[in-house]
Amino acid sequence: MLISCKECNHKVSDKANTCPNCGYPLRRIKPAVKPKEGLFLKSMNFGCFLFIIFVILGFIMVFNAVWDKTPVQP
Repeated sequence: MLISCKECNHKVSDKANTCPNCGYPLRRIKPAVKPKEGLFLKSMNFGCFLFIIFVILGFIMVFNAVWDKTPVQP
């Protein structure tokens, strides 16, 4: 369906975002919402990374201590 542009009165499709004649915006275009990564999320990611590293180091220390106490048979 054709509608009239409010700026130049040119006939324009109702599906057009702007008038091709004068560029007048015919409908509002919602900007894409970009997720914000604030300081909290960055610190959470870093905190999770440190937690995983400490867990891995803890397992290495525990298993190393257990293997050192295992008697060796001659």
